[in-house]
Amino acid sequence: MRRGAPRGATQIPTAKAFTPWIAGDFRLPKNMTSDLPPSLISELNNKQIDQLVSLYSNEFWCSRRTRPGVEQMLSCSDIIIGAIDAAEDLVGFVRVLTDYVYKATIFDLIVRPDWRGHNVGRQLMNAIVSHPELEHVEHLDLNCLPEMYNFYERWGFTSDVGRLGFMRRVNRTV
Repeated sequence: MRRGAPRGATQIPTAKAFTPWIAGDFRLPKNMTSDLPPSLISELNNKQIDQLVSLYSNEFWCSRRTRPGVEQMLSCSDIIIGAIDAAEDLVGFVRVLTDYVYKATIFDLIVRPDWRGHNVGRQLMNAIVSHPELEHVEHLDLNCLPEMYNFYERWGFTSDVGRLGFMRRVNRTV
């Protein structure tokens, strides 16, 4: 079960589809017949979870993720946003872990290869940075490769974090 927002906080939409955060330019891939941009959803169905696992399998940073692990990850994430096409196939995804006050960390922004370059990532980032549950969070953080800095800078992200550094401990039993 997904962790809930703190007592008194507004809950994120639970309906399958929501549209209030669609913003930014949208260009449809040439092989698509619909002229509609992807819809944003806050929960994934079984087919979409399979599609997310498939998306992960093709990326160096998450290729070892399994269906059971992804199910647990989704249930423990505070905010998830998927982008689906007219056939309700998953074309993009992003998630957030947060304490709703001081820190929120964006994880796993991923777009299906045939939808890359068509502003799906931008649509997902617009949804995150304008999400009502995150508007009062002091710091929004993310990790990315240096070649992605320009993409995230348009939302005010910076690699200038003073003397802070990134550290990791690998659990060898996993």
